[in-house]
Amino acid sequence: MIDFNSTSSISGQVTVLVDAGMQQARARQSERQYLGASRLGVACERALQFEYAKAPIDYGRDVAGRMLRIFERGHVMEDCMVAWLRDAGFDLRTRNADGEQFGFSVVDGRLQGHIDGVIVGGPDGFAYPALWENKCLGNKSWRELEKNRLAVAKPVYPISNCTSTRRSSRHSTPTRWRSTPSSCPLTQPWPNACRIGR
Repeated sequence: MIDFNSTSSISGQVTVLVDAGMQQARARQSERQYLGASRLGVACERALQFEYAKAPIDYGRDVAGRMLRIFERGHVMEDCMVAWLRDAGFDLRTRNADGEQFGFSVVDGRLQGHIDGVIVGGPDGFAYPALWENKCLGNKSWRELEKNRLAVAKPVYPISNCTSTRRSSRHSTPTRWRSTPSSCPLTQPWPNACRIGR
């Protein structure tokens, strides 16, 4: 229920409307008919089973509008980062020859995954090719990432990214590139994590 009491600020009222609009737009989208590789790192196997079986979500437990705004901000920032990295001289590939995102589909399409891109060249001082995964994090999450490294701070990311990397590299990456569990860049220490801006 939307609360338009006089104690609500104008920005609060607008936020409620935006969140409701985003939730309505999400409800109109067709459901995925597969389990995304990004979900494989989730600690609760029961939650994955419910998700895969399309079990109904408990009333009132839908994704909140605030979370939908956070997801959308991540998509917008990914587009910005692509442009910024290319402007900085990196040869970043985010789509295959057909214009589709690099990805894979296995088990008759029941498991699918994608990567954000592959950097195949650029300024000196970096190893190429390199997996490029974009995450838009707040300061608290970023500090935790710097302190504890990716595998500890965000355990879902290395599992989903390495799964997608290994599968995608066999099918559609723009260079001759393979990733194995020992060479996956996200399972190795991340001393040169790059943060642009604040």
